[in-house]
Amino acid sequence: MSYSNEPPKYPPPPGYPQQPAPYAPRPGSGKDGMATASLAVGVVSLVSICGAFIPFLAYCAAPLAFLTGVAGIILGFIGLGAPQKSGLARIGLVLSGSSVLLQICFLVVAVVIFGSSLFLLGDPVFLEDLLQGLGIY
Repeated sequence: MSYSNEPPKYPPPPGYPQQPAPYAPRPGSGKDGMATASLAVGVVSLVSICGAFIPFLAYCAAPLAFLTGVAGIILGFIGLGAPQKSGLARIGLVLSGSSVLLQICFLVVAVVIFGSSLFLLGDPVFLEDLLQGLGIY
């Protein structure tokens, strides 16, 4: 006689159906998560751009927006390989790409403003007018 720790397996009572077999895992390419991550990172990137206009958050939010935008673009291109979620990957690419383009535009505008202010501050007539306008000179 052999003893076992498992309970004996009895057939189901009459009138009750047999338990169905468990579902097989859905075959996926493993890129579904990349498409979803691209969408999430794209949203974070655009929200970070909004935070770049708050004075003390600008030092953290602007680089965060750019880095998450680049990461979203990379994840979006990887996620395009997932046939079920390619729409999410495309949306993530659009959000992340627009975030990076906005960051580049803001950087160009900032450089132009900073450069023009340095040019104007080097002009003695402009400095004189500015100081007189402020009532200092």
